[in-house]
Amino acid sequence: MEPLISSILKFGIALSMALILASLGLHQWGAKVNAGFGPNLQAESIPLLISMDVKQYALPGFWTRFLLHLGVSVLLLIPYSRSLISFIYFAFVERSWKHAAFTAVVLIIITIGLLTDLL
Repeated sequence: MEPLISSILKFGIALSMALILASLGLHQWGAKVNAGFGPNLQAESIPLLISMDVKQYALPGFWTRFLLHLGVSVLLLIPYSRSLISFIYFAFVERSWKHAAFTAVVLIIITIGLLTDLL
């Protein structure tokens, strides 16, 4: 279980870093458009952030913003994926219902925080 979680965390960090660095590279050496990084930072959830980026496809600097926001979204989803894998492991492999229940509560709280602006 721990090697699986460790590899997922390492992959998530590497993917997030690659996306953010690609965004920085586009901003520094790509098209020199003064579009800025943050017109969508008022988004209240990850799906809203990405959907607002996709709707701005025609604007200058789209790929720079999109890769940055995607990298930050991946970074925010790493704890969610760890909780989801832990829940599946506790519920279906170990059949430890006490641990599965605690993990489910954490998973619900993280889900609410990621999909709404309540937390």
